Amino acid sequence: MSQTPSRPKRPASALARHRVASGGPAVPAALPMAEALARSGPLQDLMNRLRAAEARVAVVRALLPPALAERVQPGPLEADGSWSLIAPNPAAAAKLRQWLPTLAAALKARGLGEGAVAVRVGGRAVPAPPGPAGFSRRRP
Repeated sequence: MSQTPSRPKRPASALARHRVASGGPAVPAALPMAEALARSGPLQDLMNRLRAAEARVAVVRALLPPALAERVQPGPLEADGSWSLIAPNPAAAAKLRQWLPTLAAALKARGLGEGAVAVRVGGRAVPAPPGPAGFSRRRP
């Protein structure tokens, strides 16, 4: 039995050209994620705002009591510079609102707080506990 010699691997762009020449579907060469982000203005803007929100939440978490800091999530950083913190429940949101003057001053001192800071409530939905045995909370 004779073995067939292996063919050298071709680059992805050559493979795409081969498929077009052979009548198969054209497959563009894949871009690395970093290059795709660098080429797209809107995605680049989104990444910059995400990094800025993460920098802000790091400052906020360092100032808050540990039990509250671990539950606070960064909200979106808007184009106008306004930013929101997302609290898991209304009680945590009320406590965060008490901290807003301190947090705003700390962000401004670090050059991160040009816009307003708001607090929003948004947590994961928690399923209702089951009712007594034999009863369902859902209505038919």
